[in-house]
Amino acid sequence: MSRAERVPMSLDDAVRRRRSVRGFLPAEIPPHLLREAFEIAQRAPSNCNVQPWTPHVVSGESLRRLRAALHEAATSGRPLNPDYEANWKFAGVYRERQIDAAVQLYDAMGIGRRDVAGRQAAMIRNYALFDAPWPRDSPCARPSMSACGRRR
Repeated sequence: MSRAERVPMSLDDAVRRRRSVRGFLPAEIPPHLLREAFEIAQRAPSNCNVQPWTPHVVSGESLRRLRAALHEAATSGRPLNPDYEANWKFAGVYRERQIDAAVQLYDAMGIGRRDVAGRQAAMIRNYALFDAPWPRDSPCARPSMSACGRRR
């Protein structure tokens, strides 16, 4: 379906239909859908209109190396070193919401509160990019990216 054929959606509908996806079909994403997603994302608001992001699409061997590098980093025991500052300590109602969201997520996956190994395996799926597929020969793909997403 082309963009012209779609029925416009209100902001309310877009927010109400929003969802987080952590399970993917093995089908690759057609390049035209990637291009359209990036065209739409270019219009996302940002502070002072600086658009502080650089999207990268990897596939094939580059994707395999990225997943392996992320998995190794997540399981190495070394402290995380993100490229942004984040305070992961939530307090009050924010901590309660964080716990409630985690309880619902792990319950939906059938992982009990005391199942440390199951919780760790679920967390590590983040670093495997939830097994999301990417197009192999997309004009959007960046084969010049290293396993960690930086230009060679």
